[in-house]
Amino acid sequence: MKKIILVIVPMMILITMGGCSLTSSYYYVKITGDGKPVESIADDGTKYPDIYMYNLDGYDKDGNVKALEFTASKNLRKDAYLEIKYRDKVITYEEVEEKDVPEKAMEHLNE
Repeated sequence: MKKIILVIVPMMILITMGGCSLTSSYYYVKITGDGKPVESIADDGTKYPDIYMYNLDGYDKDGNVKALEFTASKNLRKDAYLEIKYRDKVITYEEVEEKDVPEKAMEHLNE
């Protein structure tokens, strides 16, 4: 019985901790300007096309703000709305239509 408890309790702790880190949040941003070009150079000196860095405030469905930093391979379209998947950092983003942005997030994006 003690062996079972010694195995089950640590497993439950690991599952609970692992589940927390796998939870993603979604934030919404509006692109209002160009990204900052960042030059990429490999260790061997090979230069790659610029990537563009964005630092924007994103808002979740409840209107809570989060400072977000992400890159894109090109300048993103001005006035585009993005849905950003976030888990300790930006995981992915995709353009969404204005009607798909939650109302409380939209209130902040159009200020």
